[in-house]
Amino acid sequence: MDSPGLNIELFNVISNRLSLKVEWVRAPFPRCLILLQNGEVDLINAVSYQKAREKYGKYPFTEGEIDISKRLKYDTYHAFVNSTDQVQWKKGKFVELGKMPVAIETGASVKNLLNRLNIDVLELPNAEHAFGMLLKKRVSAVITNVNNGYKYAHPSIKRLAEPVQNKAYYLMISNQFYQTHTELAEKIWLGSQSLHISTYQAVEDKYNKATPW
Repeated sequence: MDSPGLNIELFNVISNRLSLKVEWVRAPFPRCLILLQNGEVDLINAVSYQKAREKYGKYPFTEGEIDISKRLKYDTYHAFVNSTDQVQWKKGKFVELGKMPVAIETGASVKNLLNRLNIDVLELPNAEHAFGMLLKKRVSAVITNVNNGYKYAHPSIKRLAEPVQNKAYYLMISNQFYQTHTELAEKIWLGSQSLHISTYQAVEDKYNKATPW
C-alpha cells in the first residue's frame, strides 16, 4: 500500500532501521490499551500522554518526566462541519454550534476538552462512521486529526481553519516487552526521536499534499 497512514509509515522507518519484523493489529483504541496492558501486543502506535494511561504501559520518560523529544509526532485536531452550516471554532470555543452532538473517535483525548466546554459528545468506533453521521446531519461536527480527516473529503463538508487542539503522540510500549527487552525499547524511542532530524518532514509532507481540504 502506497499510503498506509502517517503513523504506520513513521514506525516503518524505525522498524526498518532496527531490523524489526512487525505484525500490525487493528482494534478500537480502548481495546488497544487493554491488549497492551495484558502483553498481547508489544506497542501501540501512537498515543497522546495522559497520566491515567500509565497503568497500561510505558511512555518514554527522562528523569521522571515525559520526554517530548521522543514523541512520534505532533497531531493537529480540527473540527469538520457541513459546508452550509455557520458553526465556527474561535479562541477555544464553538460559535453557532447546532443542537446535535459533536462526534469523536472512542477514547480520543479531545473528549476532556469538550467535556470542560459542556459540549455533548458522541463517541464512535472510527472516523469513517463519524463522517457518515456528519453527512447525514446527525452530528453538528466531527473532531479528528487532519491526517484522519483528509480521507473523508466531500463537497458537503468543510474543515474549520483554527485547530481545536495540538498534541504530541508517543509510541507506547507494554510493561512486559520493556522488562524483557529494555535496551530495544529504548532504541525504539530513540528512533522516534531521530525521525524529527531525518525523515519526519518528508513523510508528513506526503500526506499533507494529499489533503484536499
